[in-house]
Amino acid sequence: MLMNKKILILVLIIVLVFGISGCSLDSLRKSKDTKDIDYNKGTQGLTLEFLSNTPPNEAWADSTLPIQIKVMNLGSTTIGTKTDETEGYLLGGQGSGYEGGYLVLTGYDPQYIYQGTKGTRIEAKDLGILNARNRFNPMGDLKILDFNPDISKLEEVLYDYIEQPVVAMVCYIYRTKASPNVCLSSKTVDIENDPCKVSDITLDSQAAPVAVKKIEVSAAPRDNMIDYIFVIHIKNVGNGEVVVQDMIYRDESNKGEACIAPSTSKIPSYQQLNRVYIEDLRVGNKVFPGKNVAGSGCERLDIFKGEGGYSYDNVVILDDKGEGLAAFKCKFDQEELRTPYETPLNIKIKYGYRERVSKVIKINKRSEEVINLENKQ
Repeated sequence: MLMNKKILILVLIIVLVFGISGCSLDSLRKSKDTKDIDYNKGTQGLTLEFLSNTPPNEAWADSTLPIQIKVMNLGSTTIGTKTDETEGYLLGGQGSGYEGGYLVLTGYDPQYIYQGTKGTRIEAKDLGILNARNRFNPMGDLKILDFNPDISKLEEVLYDYIEQPVVAMVCYIYRTKASPNVCLSSKTVDIENDPCKVSDITLDSQAAPVAVKKIEVSAAPRDNMIDYIFVIHIKNVGNGEVVVQDMIYRDESNKGEACIAPSTSKIPSYQQLNRVYIEDLRVGNKVFPGKNVAGSGCERLDIFKGEGGYSYDNVVILDDKGEGLAAFKCKFDQEELRTPYETPLNIKIKYGYRERVSKVIKINKRSEEVINLENKQ
């Protein structure tokens, strides 16, 4: 009888162990199953942070300053994609031929923190290729970039120490891609049994720091055509600033400085922030920019005019809240919309973006006693 109880207890223990293990394995499988994650949602592009104690809170004069920064791509755009070795980085549309990004250090006085020669700023670093998040790369690419600038002797400093801010700034080219379904119909009055109805669309985010938040949709018949009006609401939903693409990169002599200084392009400096470009808009067989074969494509209604009256039909200027509008008219033949149907409205927006982190470092002067002790060693 006692032996039977022991066997029963042993069996119960085995069942419990395998049951718990099975639950744990199942949870592990679920945690690793990435097919249900929507990688087209989120409000971040690149993120950056200082690694622990690099730079340190305190440093000494006449030494080096270790700085390590982690940069991650948490959005849906791959940075620095190359298509042709002769062309280098993938060529873009208006604003820049560079599709990558840079990490720049600023905020400090190059008389105290410098690279090589006193007064020389620390050179910016190319981010290279940072792949976007996807099912096979759920965390996105990560890079750690190192800087080891020199610290001066602080001989001209009157106090025992100085404080120097170090601002790490990442600036890069990014894209927002939205593809909501819209209803196309030649009917001006909705019928209950229609497969879809013309209505406005509210969106969330698109795995990028700039988002399409809403699309107002309206339709008006004109002769044998239907004019569809799409008013696109765009917003900066990230933690950084939208910048003109020319601020990211200009040439080898000043690469990366564009993250800090205004571009030398014809775009006035006061318009170099909060400027995005509608790179592509498609609905059905209608396309912007350009026209389809039939000659009835999509056109911009609220064209932005720059200095000198020059028109930029793909530019959208965001206001001080980071919000902007772009209105498009797309023409359809009534015959092709006789039966209502849904189709994607594909929108691609291109822009420069920059984010920053900062830290204040206390730099101590070396006393005569410390210098003499070091010399003895």
